[in-house]
Amino acid sequence: MAKYDLFISYSPKDADKVRSTLGMLARQIPALSFYSEVTDDEFNDAAKAAIEQAEGVLYLQSEDSLQLPRVRKEVEYAKSLDKKVFPLLLDGAKKRGWYMFKFGSLGFVDASRPEAMQKLVADI
Repeated sequence: MAKYDLFISYSPKDADKVRSTLGMLARQIPALSFYSEVTDDEFNDAAKAAIEQAEGVLYLQSEDSLQLPRVRKEVEYAKSLDKKVFPLLLDGAKKRGWYMFKFGSLGFVDASRPEAMQKLVADI
């Protein structure tokens, strides 16, 4: 049994948006458990263990998260373990960058669209 439902992969520069998104998800899914601790820019053993213990990963794509090697490593590690990854576009972010190149456009959710966010809640 997983310790977490979701590992949250994001840039610390997006912390306010991440808190808002997680608050919305927690209201919609009261039993949702997640790991969102980001202590530095390195992909470390704590992050690896949390991904291993999670059912899936919520990847919050922004211009800042696209630039962080740690975020990319978190998502790629989750994919290597066959974890479900939920890519979420924050505030006008575009479907582009390494995620698109490696994994394609399927599954992206635009956080600015309420109907898309409801689909994300249903998928989680």
